[in-house]
Amino acid sequence: MAKLSKSEALAEWREAEDRYRAVLEVYLTDGGDKARIDKDAAVRIAKARAKADKRLDACLHRLLD
Repeated sequence: MAKLSKSEALAEWREAEDRYRAVLEVYLTDGGDKARIDKDAAVRIAKARAKADKRLDACLHRLLD
């Protein structure tokens, strides 16, 4: 697989961060029924965070090449 360009790596990281925020938003909203964080939700949150962290790591490595 070819290396991502710097702009592609940055875009992938930003997209992963946006997906992470979208997962969290359900649990952070103020108002009516707050969604309960159960085991399945915790796994979804952890996976989204791990993917965003992985994309950040790849982005930083690419930017510092």
